[in-house]
Amino acid sequence: MDLEYSSTNLDDQATINNPSIDSKEELTNSHVFPSNWPTTRHPSGRGYEVFVGKLPRYCFEFELFPLFERCGQIYEMRLIMNFSDCNRSYAFITYTNRDDAKHCIKELNNYETRPNHLIGACQSVDNCRLFVGDISKKETSTTEEYIEEVFAQFKPNSIERVKKLKDYGFIHIKQRDDAL
Repeated sequence: MDLEYSSTNLDDQATINNPSIDSKEELTNSHVFPSNWPTTRHPSGRGYEVFVGKLPRYCFEFELFPLFERCGQIYEMRLIMNFSDCNRSYAFITYTNRDDAKHCIKELNNYETRPNHLIGACQSVDNCRLFVGDISKKETSTTEEYIEEVFAQFKPNSIERVKKLKDYGFIHIKQRDDAL
């Protein structure tokens, strides 16, 4: 039986599956968490995310999720794909606590997923740096202090340091979420 996806079906599905969701917009703009979920906030800070490399090209979430879930509760899994429907040989796994991430690295680094195929697992390097471009070379008032002052308006106490080079610069922030 073929299912047609229309707004009516989505509205009906929202009402049937979750009576508290009234419309298609609420269904598509909401996040669904298990009933025993400890938090709906993204784990902030460093140490929660694991980088997994050397994955077989035709390895998918349904195969990887149970393997990594053995190490602890997963908050998010991002398997990086290319346009030919196979993965790019790496993924990011975010755990709900740092101990689970450390356990994953210890247990699954050099783990054999398929015969003669070992995967690598290590702590993900958080990219906590923003690029700021097109800073006027002629304008001498655009100092590192000025750039920090402007960006601190959006999220106070989130900037670690600012480095201005010729007509561009980098803002180093404390947590990745502070840049969003």
